[in-house]
Amino acid sequence: MIILSLVERDPGEVRRVLMSPPDGADAIEVRLDFLKRREPSEWFPGPAICPRPVIATCRLRADGGEFRGSERARRGALLAAARAGVAWIDVEHGSALAGSLEEFAPAKVILSHHDARRTPAAAILRALYRRMARVAGVAVVKIVTTARDPLDIVTIRDLLAGAASGTTPLAALAMGDLGVASRILAPSWGSWATYVAMRDGAESAPGQLTLAEALATYRIEEIDGDTRFAGITGHPVSHSLSPAMHNAAYAEHRINFRYLPFAAPKVEHIPELIRKLRLRGLSVTAPHKIAIVKKMHRLDPAARRLGAVNTIVNDGKRLFGFNTDADGLMNPLRLRMAPAGTTVAIVGAGGSARALAVALKEGGAQVLIASRRERPGRDLARATGARYVDLKRLARESYDILINATPAGMDRRGMPVSAAAVKGRLVAELVYRPPVTPLLRLARARGLETIAGLDVLLSQGIEQYALFTGRSGPVETMRQALAGALARAGEEAS
Repeated sequence: MIILSLVERDPGEVRRVLMSPPDGADAIEVRLDFLKRREPSEWFPGPAICPRPVIATCRLRADGGEFRGSERARRGALLAAARAGVAWIDVEHGSALAGSLEEFAPAKVILSHHDARRTPAAAILRALYRRMARVAGVAVVKIVTTARDPLDIVTIRDLLAGAASGTTPLAALAMGDLGVASRILAPSWGSWATYVAMRDGAESAPGQLTLAEALATYRIEEIDGDTRFAGITGHPVSHSLSPAMHNAAYAEHRINFRYLPFAAPKVEHIPELIRKLRLRGLSVTAPHKIAIVKKMHRLDPAARRLGAVNTIVNDGKRLFGFNTDADGLMNPLRLRMAPAGTTVAIVGAGGSARALAVALKEGGAQVLIASRRERPGRDLARATGARYVDLKRLARESYDILINATPAGMDRRGMPVSAAAVKGRLVAELVYRPPVTPLLRLARARGLETIAGLDVLLSQGIEQYALFTGRSGPVETMRQALAGALARAGEEAS
């Protein structure tokens, strides 16, 4: 079940949504703690008019909510909602309200536990579930933790598996960037429900998806025991458009695959995550492209030569490392000019910069490396046979192609180089959100040819799709998915 959680402050807006809920929402949760006025006559049109079951909850700030009043006032708001005819009341375990759940009848009670600090071990959570399930008057138990480790989502899976034999339904998931995948997978793991937001910026908890993402991007309700999974890892990955691109391709080819975000601050957790979730593979982004090399059983020639991995393929026993970063840029670059005989300035010293430096040198280009920190830049230049240039002196150099391989520009303001360094014949950008960075905007204003980060993302994504599935990626479908994801986020590709 997909529950749409509303954090609207205007009671009239809540009333409108309850009377005409969006398709795909199986139930609507109203967060009374966010409402300006909590009287049911203001926001609840009545059970006969609402086409979906309504859940009312009122969370204290200590539980991740906004309510600042007394327990008496909170109890009164929930009792009023129950008497008005809402289907469910959500009450926090351990609160004064949990002592007499029967008073909310005929509304059913969801008894909730929220841990904003961590995800305890599965055995501890199973014991908590059993205690909560024994409380008189409880209809559903809800346990929500906070993921601090990528493997915490495996704990949620194990909790749900352990509770499967219980007579009281359990809803369980992990909050935060590291817990996003648990929100997607929870229903297929046996969770009574997962919770989604109406739109970006209207999340009721960290890491919450929008309803559109749950339905269109991940097709949550179609995930079953035969679904295979790939995804993207790194930190952060919440900005990534890759799930939209890959999942659209899976839908086009009608194969039972999903591509999910698996945020991982530390590279050490990634191999175990792959094994425990039986992932087919992962796209690898910053900051792990170089460090992950040592975790692979085998490297393809390109990854070994480039010294970086941006794609992991799991054959069930071994992890194979590949690198599609270089071709991601080289393919669109070759359509515009041959790299042989050109001088290329690469800004950055990470895994992408390394892959590009090697590929461009092999293609006959002279390569300059400029970086914010001198030591990594010099090390990369030495390893790839390039020449290091101090970033502040880059504008004095002569080059044909400028490539940004840093995150600069993701904030819509920053530039990786000075304005004077934006020159040559072509400027290439690896940042794809926003789709037009300050660097691209200035390059186009000066009449330079450009390669946008979206072009690079699409090019390397097509190769990754083939590695994960053995099929050629549907290029136009993937391109349109990227454009659609940007449009939903209020951005435009150009």
